Amino acid sequence: MVQRGCPWVAEARGALMQHIGPGGVSQNAIVEKSGLTKQAVQQHLDGLVKDGIIERLPDPKDARKKRVRLTHKGVESQHIANEVKKEIEQNFLTRLGEQKFLTMKEALTEIGEN
Repeated sequence: MVQRGCPWVAEARGALMQHIGPGGVSQNAIVEKSGLTKQAVQQHLDGLVKDGIIERLPDPKDARKKRVRLTHKGVESQHIANEVKKEIEQNFLTRLGEQKFLTMKEALTEIGEN
């Protein structure tokens, strides 16, 4: 991802991207989902705003709250991430063969669920 122009992904703030869906999300939801403090999330989001990855907008339901949404650049980074994921999966599939690859995916899915 870094080599493809998305250096923030290799930093702690990049982990917040997984919590921002296509329609955006409240800043408080990111705090809850990430397990980070409000201050840490605020700092990380500030950096993502500065780099043009996300934007903060007033929440349409509550003007006191902020909604975080991906910019065009942020959406593009998700497309790049999907391409990289597919390349990595193809690499493992080629190296391991189909059965071992499927076993690995199942094991990783189980780990992720627990």
